[in-house]
Amino acid sequence: MLKILAENTAKYSGGSYMKIRYYDLIRPKPEENRTPEEIIGNMKEKIARIGGGDAEPV
Repeated sequence: MLKILAENTAKYSGGSYMKIRYYDLIRPKPEENRTPEEIIGNMKEKIARIGGGDAEPV
């Protein structure tokens, strides 16, 4: 709520504002270090687990 309020006020007055949420600033998401093949394999496994039709487990 505060981010939106600050952004709207900054746009109205021509000022600057934070582009990201404060929570994301103090707790950044972990960096992705899997290969594309690992990501695809992981997604295929998840789809197979929920009964996703043609997906083949890796």
